[in-house]
Amino acid sequence: MQKGKPMEENIKKSENFEDLEPLKKFDLDELHRRQALLDAKFMQKETANEKTEDGLVDAYICELGELLQELKPNWNWWKTKNLTPPGKGRVLEEMSDVLHFYLSWYKKEDFWKQGSLSPYDYQNMIKDDKQAGVILAQLWSQPANKMFGAMLVIAECVGADEKEFLEVHHKKSLKNWTVRSTENY
Repeated sequence: MQKGKPMEENIKKSENFEDLEPLKKFDLDELHRRQALLDAKFMQKETANEKTEDGLVDAYICELGELLQELKPNWNWWKTKNLTPPGKGRVLEEMSDVLHFYLSWYKKEDFWKQGSLSPYDYQNMIKDDKQAGVILAQLWSQPANKMFGAMLVIAECVGADEKEFLEVHHKKSLKNWTVRSTENY
């Protein structure tokens, strides 16, 4: 991928992210469109490294690791002391980072990757946040809606719902749009 060129050439309208409202439901098309806007803005920024497919996967795995670290008190069976429950704000923020890199990696033209069920159907099939973490680790083999369902399970395990997670994701997107895409971050 070349610097200065947006990953998505088919952005229909130029929007200022600051004019957008948080989504209330997972909408793959709209989430992908918004991520394409953000990616295009980041591509205008001079950086030390070129954005590549491998780099996107590395970033996704790194952020997934940070999310799982926040959830560690829920799955760590070998430690019995000093385990505090996962912090809702940190979990949602790390999950937002995971979603950002997932949406950058996801190719909208690969429609088959969306899945045959809704995120809510998949959510009901995922037993807990531990299984959800494993699903999120299977980047290449899981449909998008199942990935979203896994995120819903994780949000639920920290006492959040879909709307609250998408509000956190929107705030993180705004921060990326207004600050991180313009400064030395």
